[in-house]
Amino acid sequence: MFFAISKIIIEADQSTPTDLKELTKLCQKVQAKFKFCAKPLAHTDDKLSFAVALLAPSRNAALQKLDEVIKMAEQSGIGRVDNEISLVDHIDAFEDGDEEEEPAGDIATAVEAFDEPDDKYKLRH
Repeated sequence: MFFAISKIIIEADQSTPTDLKELTKLCQKVQAKFKFCAKPLAHTDDKLSFAVALLAPSRNAALQKLDEVIKMAEQSGIGRVDNEISLVDHIDAFEDGDEEEEPAGDIATAVEAFDEPDDKYKLRH
């Protein structure tokens, strides 16, 4: 089983409260159609963004679902998808004690942080 987390950035002419409502509606449509989490994120004057998180049986299935979400976002009329930042990895990357398969990217850093002894973070007087 694979998980995917993605931040999708949409370039808009100028974001308005109406665009934010449309982005929220898009996230609701994504949730209804694909049955995974989609939430709007912070925005700037000309960029809107939202995040999706999903589980899929294979890496290719996860990437395909992300592509479908991007296509749906572009067809929504809010704006053009400017950028996408995604992390796709095997769910076993979160298991403790799995020495055989090293997690990739930022997950490795997160796992290592949890493996450090608690004594390092205790306050000393």
